[in-house]
Amino acid sequence: MIDIFPQILSGIKSTLNAYTASADGAALLGSRTIRVSDEYLYSTQKFPCVTIEEKLNGNAEEEMDFVEKRSELMYEINIYDTTPKKKEVCRKLAKVIDGYMADNMGFRRTNGEPFPNVADSKVYRYLLRYEGYIDTETGNVSRNIQ
Repeated sequence: MIDIFPQILSGIKSTLNAYTASADGAALLGSRTIRVSDEYLYSTQKFPCVTIEEKLNGNAEEEMDFVEKRSELMYEINIYDTTPKKKEVCRKLAKVIDGYMADNMGFRRTNGEPFPNVADSKVYRYLLRYEGYIDTETGNVSRNIQ
């Protein structure tokens, strides 16, 4: 098993902080900052909010001696906002996150959709899911098992 969750969490935080500091981010968010959490939140008072969870870390391929060669990984990312521009904010943050997860890390986005927020219907929620295979020796992520 290879654990890159700390790298994913740190990378998304850094990417979102850089976006917040950009002219485009300041125009969309004003002085608001983005809360990033490593677990699903049933309620929060700070928006926008992004949660990141590892949903799968399984053995995808092993050698003859039963040593794991590749792990299958899946991450679920939820983006929440409550402002009048909540759809625009969530979709823009999804695009920023997608740039990191797909372009920088090499994951395949398998899902991106508005998702009902049953905890509070006034909060807009956008869901992303990413999957990939990581080589346990090199740490390289690929979209398909090779």
